[in-house]
Amino acid sequence: MLEQNKVIDTFDRYVFESVVEKVIVSGIDEEGNKDPAMITFVYKTGLDNSLDGNRFKPARKNAKNKKSESSDELCSHVGNEDNKMYPHSGDDTG
Repeated sequence: MLEQNKVIDTFDRYVFESVVEKVIVSGIDEEGNKDPAMITFVYKTGLDNSLDGNRFKPARKNAKNKKSESSDELCSHVGNEDNKMYPHSGDDTG
């Protein structure tokens, strides 16, 4: 598979383990600063390459949607949601 230079669409653990010696998470950037997002793959051939891990992180689910202009607005719910979830709950605490 590797000799043919084909693109692999899905992760193959056996191919990965046969090619990669180790993965180093974090490193030092060109300016000498610590970079916790750097990922370095060290191959069994002795070669290595480093990537910026921030490019591969999925967007946080609770992050603002930058495409939407109304993302700063709060969502309001009408009605008493507790009564819908707990129909036998009362307002008395005694």
